[in-house]
Amino acid sequence: MKKNELIKEVSKSAGISLMQATSALDTIMVVIRQELIGGGAVRLAGIGTISTVPTKKRMGRNPKTGEAMEIPPGRKVRFSVAKELKNTLNG
Repeated sequence: MKKNELIKEVSKSAGISLMQATSALDTIMVVIRQELIGGGAVRLAGIGTISTVPTKKRMGRNPKTGEAMEIPPGRKVRFSVAKELKNTLNG
């Protein structure tokens, strides 16, 4: 499902206009992004948790030259599926 399809479904299900649904979804995305940038996590009951985890410095290779290079430490986004959703999906 793409963002536009999600907006249409939210609009229809909640009985609100497309403009209101778009605004609500955009606001939710901004809040989630800000929470992750700040190092926090977002827990969505029944769906899962979106969080960030640190990555260590590691060695990699330049794909063009094959030369070894150091990849600096950073953070990546992780999504952990809620147990009940995982159980539902796996029957």
